[in-house]
Amino acid sequence: MQLLLRWAVVVSLGWSLWTANLAAQESSASSDDTVTTIEIIGTRNDREEELVRALLGITQGEAINSDKVRQSLKRVMARGYYRNVEIFKRPSASGTGLVLQVRLSPSAYLEEIRFQGLVSAEERLIRNRLNIRPGDPVSEKTLASVNIQVANILEELGYADAEIKAYWDQTERVGRTLLLGVKKGHRSVITHIDFEGELPEPRAKLASYIKLKSGAALVQSNLNQAKEELENRIWAQGFLAAQVTYDVKNIASATRGEKTVNDETQVTYRIRKGPKYLLLYMGQHAFTAGYLKQNVVALSDVKGVSERHLKEITTKIEDFYREQGFWQARAQLRDVPAMGHWRDRAERLLVVQLQEGTQVQIADVKIRGAVAKKHQDLTASVWQVFEETNEGERLAEQFRPSQFAGAISGPSGKVDEGEDSFLVTQGPVLTPKGLRAARMFLEKLYRQEGYVFIRVGSPDVRPMGNESRAQVIFHLQEGPQMRVGTISVRPPPPFAIDTFLQKTKMIPGQPLDGFAVEDSRLRLLRIYEENGYPWVKVAERLEIIETEKLMDVYFDVSPGPMVRVGDLQIQGHKVTQKNVILEQLVMAPGQPLKRSQIETSRMNLLRLGVFSAVEITVDDIERAPEVRDVFVTVTERPQVTLEAGLGASLEDGPRTFTNFTYRNIAGRGLALKGRLQLNYPAVFYPMGFLYDPDRVDTLLQRFETTELDNPLALSEGQAIFALNYPRIPNWPFDAGAHVDWNTLRDIRWAFTMNKTAILTGLQLRPLQGLHLRPQVELEATYFDCAVEGRQLGQSCGEESIGLTQKQEAGTIGLGTLRLLTLFDRRNDPLKPSQGFLLSAGAELTSGSGLLDSGLAGPGGISAEAVPVKSFYSKVTSTASVFLPLAPGVTLAQNFKGGVIHGFAEDGYVPLYKRFFLGGTKTIRGYNEDQILPVDDVHWPASEKYPLNDQEQANTKISLGGQVFWVSRTEFRFPLLPALEGGMFLDMGALALDPDQLSGAFTAAGMGVGVRIQTPIGPFVVDLATPLLDGRRRIAFEPTDRLRLHFAIGYF
Repeated sequence: MQLLLRWAVVVSLGWSLWTANLAAQESSASSDDTVTTIEIIGTRNDREEELVRALLGITQGEAINSDKVRQSLKRVMARGYYRNVEIFKRPSASGTGLVLQVRLSPSAYLEEIRFQGLVSAEERLIRNRLNIRPGDPVSEKTLASVNIQVANILEELGYADAEIKAYWDQTERVGRTLLLGVKKGHRSVITHIDFEGELPEPRAKLASYIKLKSGAALVQSNLNQAKEELENRIWAQGFLAAQVTYDVKNIASATRGEKTVNDETQVTYRIRKGPKYLLLYMGQHAFTAGYLKQNVVALSDVKGVSERHLKEITTKIEDFYREQGFWQARAQLRDVPAMGHWRDRAERLLVVQLQEGTQVQIADVKIRGAVAKKHQDLTASVWQVFEETNEGERLAEQFRPSQFAGAISGPSGKVDEGEDSFLVTQGPVLTPKGLRAARMFLEKLYRQEGYVFIRVGSPDVRPMGNESRAQVIFHLQEGPQMRVGTISVRPPPPFAIDTFLQKTKMIPGQPLDGFAVEDSRLRLLRIYEENGYPWVKVAERLEIIETEKLMDVYFDVSPGPMVRVGDLQIQGHKVTQKNVILEQLVMAPGQPLKRSQIETSRMNLLRLGVFSAVEITVDDIERAPEVRDVFVTVTERPQVTLEAGLGASLEDGPRTFTNFTYRNIAGRGLALKGRLQLNYPAVFYPMGFLYDPDRVDTLLQRFETTELDNPLALSEGQAIFALNYPRIPNWPFDAGAHVDWNTLRDIRWAFTMNKTAILTGLQLRPLQGLHLRPQVELEATYFDCAVEGRQLGQSCGEESIGLTQKQEAGTIGLGTLRLLTLFDRRNDPLKPSQGFLLSAGAELTSGSGLLDSGLAGPGGISAEAVPVKSFYSKVTSTASVFLPLAPGVTLAQNFKGGVIHGFAEDGYVPLYKRFFLGGTKTIRGYNEDQILPVDDVHWPASEKYPLNDQEQANTKISLGGQVFWVSRTEFRFPLLPALEGGMFLDMGALALDPDQLSGAFTAAGMGVGVRIQTPIGPFVVDLATPLLDGRRRIAFEPTDRLRLHFAIGYF
């Protein structure tokens, strides 16, 4: 109160001086009240002067009056840094306009803090935790506040009896030094912690629940916190009447020489369990007791049986029911002895007696006071808000069918005779959240059209007929519709403002949109920040011209100093070279300091992959407000990491892998990464419900008997070593480079491949969300799918590949130019529910090799290897779209397509480079690579059975195609917080000749599955069945019709 009186007296004194000055100068003053110059007297530096000018709110060229001066005095005084503020005026030297002189009498401020009786570590701790800093205003109350703060800090250090004296060195100076004298006394240390009484668990277990440790300082707040932790643990076990007390006993004193330095204490917690309770719900109908315990209140949520705790529980239960539309729900808690079979589990029961009442549906919506808008349009819009709110709360998933019939249905009735009524036979559920959303919607709707004075009162809810139906009435006070007058920025900015005025959503003469005003303010703020004014403040001000129903929009700007970058100070780096960090910064000394450059520089450093944290701050020293040093503080990640793991998939079988990373080589940001992986798919081969035994036998025929005795013959593996430079400096956009060496062994139904490749490429991101990856790859591959004693024209599994393809076995070397693109606008890369993902790839491949045998000829198979040449292009594309249908419910659609084009006679495409369909990643319901091309020579999709009677459908192996398309549709919906369900339909087709690709011969599969959320993405389990494969007959045996699929991540 004294502070308020002092402030009022000072303001009154300032105002009196101002009015007296006006009276004294009235006879000589010019009639022109326009301010030409503002003089500030009494500030300590340029930055403070700039701040005072901003607080004044008066700019040069502006006309003033007594109201504006009064408001200026209040704003400057409210800062608390001045004990008196005086404003004088005088005519300018030119005789036109006024000179305002602002005289400031500073309050006392803190200049320095000095300590006595503390060691340096304690001084640093107290200095950092005090809520006062040099430069802050101080008074006698400051001393009392400092005493309390220091006492609390010393108590946390164990000095509960410390004596503290805070005083000023000189009370007459404006800049004061705070002296802190401390007599710490003995430090109390906990040496023993014990538990007595009715212990619900062993002492060691109880000790693990609390944060008190032997050797820690004795702090009263920590003792109380440990007491609360013990009580919560015991209450969670059902002992709701349990009580915990403690006492502290000095058991010894530790000395150093002749001086006592520590008091050793024992803390003993005494526990009284009391009877054990069970929580019992009675009277519930809309929800099961299990649901209420899991989602509303469980026994572990009850914190004792005091009246306050029980009241909190009943309020929580009633609020939950009200949010579900049960406005009349009541809950009562009764503490009764356990009876009947409950005696075996507890001594007492905490009974929640529920009176749910009826779920209330909205039957009628009325809007009172609406003049500018049609009542029917408003009520229809509000009705839609109620429906959307119901869907957002997923009421239908929580109630039994009898409880939510029609709860989220649309209006099915007709408009009542009153034009402001919207009456329906069934309506959405009435919830507090829905009422809040409808009220906010009405306010926003009106404000967007210039009704800035709109008022929407709390809606009235009136029962209709019975308790299950209600009428909701909204009361509006529209006020006048205001239009935009002039748009001004004061003071005029030091840069062209035309761009701002062109992009603002406000147009003079059009209705004033309050949201557009805020958008324009933020836009103007960003323009200033991008022109070197990082501490700019922008406030909007609306002035009403009532006679014309206009509002002039003013943006009052306090730009602060234009700041340029001083020195770039790098901190925290131990291995990383300084110039590597500087190369990633987009700011340079002497340039204007821009906020966006700070964030861009931070992200550039994080993308290097060598830092776990990056902080960029601006020096706040007062000495030179127009030039600020920039401090870049980095925290380096461990230079060497090694991890190992296990996994499994249907395609690869069980696998083990090891990842190795040696980052920041020579401090240059380079990273060497390695991955070793070993798979053994043969583990799943004997499982008939996963793989057809005939297909497995066909695959095994390509290996000799002696090979099968060696487990490594059926093993797959991969070794990758990559040298990565994640961000190349001085590029106009994000760019990285990498060189990879990869060796791979892969066993597929159509071939076995052993490959070694070297790949180099760039990782470019020219636009947000757009990724470009040009690559060059050189590879050497040996692949073999022949069997011993094969006949002319035969290949894997003794299957004919026709006379138009060479025997698929041999060695080939290829060089590939590749460009991959990715445009990602998903809201979440791990669990997308909205947005889209587009990707495409283009390859141009050339090479040559030797195959084991050539085309059929009159003399049979050639005894010599046949040379081949490859020259072809390959284009693929993928598009994924994610549409949210309701909270947690997503419709996902994925399209894929690709084509390979061979050039002239040199267009040989190796088997392992072709497209294959079937399996988890393409069309579920089929085994991996199972789907045949529609133009297969011996079993085209236009035929129901193979053309060759001796062909067996279940052993027919696809040798791939050169054109394909796939469409995958998936409906995802929540089951539990970490569990999703899914239904899907996959379709596609594969062909050797693009002209033969026809939608009439589509392959399709469908099924259901679950998605379990994990930190690395959802673990997907799907059960699918094939629907059709052109006209080819699909077996009807259950083992052939059902396929199990596993995967990590969505498509």
